Order: sequence, then structure tokens, then C-alpha cells
Amino acid sequence: MSDIEATGHVDWVPIPLDADADSLDVRWRERFGDAREVVDSIAFMLGVRASLLRANADADASQVLNLAGWVMTTEPDDLSRLSAYAVLRAFPASPALDATHLVAQIVGDEPVFSGPEITEMETKSGTAVNVVFRPFVGDEVHEHLMVLWSRPDQGICYQLAAYQSDLLTSYRVQPSFEELAAGIEGL
Repeated sequence: MSDIEATGHVDWVPIPLDADADSLDVRWRERFGDAREVVDSIAFMLGVRASLLRANADADASQVLNLAGWVMTTEPDDLSRLSAYAVLRAFPASPALDATHLVAQIVGDEPVFSGPEITEMETKSGTAVNVVFRPFVGDEVHEHLMVLWSRPDQGICYQLAAYQSDLLTSYRVQPSFEELAAGIEGL
């Protein structure tokens, strides 16, 4: 999916799925340094990458293909602390499925504290559906952020998703996530 690009964001570091882990490790250490916290973040990023690639190996069964990943830094060009990560996926969607039903299908039967809040937003890939909902996870409330681009003529839906368990950082993550989504083109 080399035609997909994300521009105009400052807080998100891409996790390329088409580069090998060793070259990514070297490239990230050259850019961000090799302090212990940075090395821990790099290990986390490589773990996310490996997980996405494993899921892609099972894409025939799941029909979900991970296209790209990003991690959000607490400060631009500072990898010592990460705030969230986001994944862009593609999955089959019925041409008859509208945004409300698609969101209901994704949210499922999870008990929710609030939402889903559904709004439209403009992106470099056209109009998308922006979704925020906060499910209960045990005694805690977490937050799911999603942006969906429906392509009914292709039978595909693209989903950019981020998940966070720390609502104290949501005031910063949500607008930055929307900025990332707005800059995605090529879908």
C-alpha cells in the first residue's frame, strides 16, 4: 500500500510494515537517541509492528488487513514517552452498510460509558466518519477513536483506530488523532 501517505501531523511517528525490524531499530535510534526510555519505546514499536504483521499473515481468515501504524509521542521528536498508537486497516464491507450500522457492527455488544459519537470530517482521502466511544473495561472506562472511510463501490472500509486506557490524556490524543486522520491520502 505504498500509495497511502499521512501528512500534516507532528505528534505521530510511523511504524513501517514494509521495512525490516533491524533497519527500523537503527533508524529510530539515530533519530531519537538511545536513552533507556527511547529504547523501551522502540521495543514497544517493534512489538506493535510484529503483531500487525502476524495479524496480516492470518488476513485470509480474518479478512482484515493492517496497512499502516503510528505511535503518538508526548512531544514532537521525543520518543521517551508514548501516548497512544494508531492502526490503519482495510476490511470488507457490504455496499448496503451505512455509517451508523457499520459503527454498530464495530462497537458490538461492549457495554459503553458514552457514545458512540459519530460526526463527519473532511480528510485528504475525502469525507470520513469520525467515531468516539468509551467502553467499560472492568471497572475502568477506556476510549476508542476511529475514523472510517467507506468505499462501497469497492466493498471495502478503511479504519484508522486508536485505543487508550488513560482518559487523562484524551484531551490531547483525540485532536492529534483527528489531525493524523485528516492528513491520510490515497484511500
